Amino acid sequence: MFKQLDVFLDEIQPYDNYWSTMGIDDAVGLLEKFPATAWAALAEAIADRPERWQVCCAEALGEVPPSEGAQRALVTLLKTAQSVAREAALESCQGWLQDDWAMPSTMAGVVREAIAALRPAADAVLSTKLDELAAQLDAREGRP
Repeated sequence: MFKQLDVFLDEIQPYDNYWSTMGIDDAVGLLEKFPATAWAALAEAIADRPERWQVCCAEALGEVPPSEGAQRALVTLLKTAQSVAREAALESCQGWLQDDWAMPSTMAGVVREAIAALRPAADAVLSTKLDELAAQLDAREGRP
């Protein structure tokens, strides 16, 4: 299963209308069928893939239920990806939070680290997004 997703994401081109109109749904369809072994292969391989691949993967992960495998893949992206893919992974986490997902405390720490890593180079738009995500985490954890 992972191999199918790997090849599929590798073929997505920058600024590809197919990705935003149908491709993301096709990737989600593949992810929804992932057994545990495919999730493990994804988490293991994700750091070595090109940034465009990682961005598409992060976007697709945000559209699937936050299973243990999906969480592990996003954690890997948050820890290893370059800024654009890391931003996409944070947006996926934010989407899960908006859907009332109970983020494990270990993952919340990784998300906070990713927010801190992106802050120094963040423009005004990204800075606002990072503030919103941090506020969501604070609210979940009962922080003022």
